[in-house]
Amino acid sequence: DTILSTVRVGNHPDAIAVNTTTDAVYVANAASATVTVLNGATWPEPPGVASSSAGNRSVTINWEASPNNGSPVTSFAVAAKTLAGVTVASQIVPPAQFSDTLTGLTNGVTYFVTVTPISAYGPGNPSFAVQLMPGNAPSAPQGLTATRNANVHAILKWTAPASNGGSAITGYNVYVGTAAGKESATPVNTTPLSAASAKYTVTGLKSKKTYYFTVKAINAIGSSASSNEASIRTN
Repeated sequence: DTILSTVRVGNHPDAIAVNTTTDAVYVANAASATVTVLNGATWPEPPGVASSSAGNRSVTINWEASPNNGSPVTSFAVAAKTLAGVTVASQIVPPAQFSDTLTGLTNGVTYFVTVTPISAYGPGNPSFAVQLMPGNAPSAPQGLTATRNANVHAILKWTAPASNGGSAITGYNVYVGTAAGKESATPVNTTPLSAASAKYTVTGLKSKKTYYFTVKAINAIGSSASSNEASIRTN
């Protein structure tokens, strides 16, 4: 219920209409028999995020053009914030650029990344925040060995990857195949092994067959490449 500002139109305005496509406002002035057209320009719409990804100490976001509502975008502000809302990295990019990478972030930390259009009216509303965690997948587990046990069981042992990719290792998956380099895409363990695991027994193997094994490490970013391949032949 507060008047923020006034706009001069014709004499005795007695009707108003809005073009919902352009947001232009039309005021009919009875005494002066005129129509006043008010510019419907306002802040650009928030851009839609097309894709995003995280890398080593970095995040990349790609966005799409959106309606400018009569106020052309002059630049975009890309920002990464912590859960507490603190901006830790930001960049201003040209209006024709629809992708940007923010660097210098901390691996293993979750950031909320937004893109804000800027026009002659100033910053508009930001895009929806994209949640990203910089880092890499771990390197492959090392030194995998396989030993036959109880004729049709295989005991696997390995050591941890040389690098966790900047994010703590959360577990391991074990893969089995009956031909070299042809391990199944589905791990034999139904749930990932613990991060402290360095040994696993594969049971239920058939007799007089050769089996091949690999192990992959997991962190919050993803899965590592396969370890070296180990094999046994059951009795």
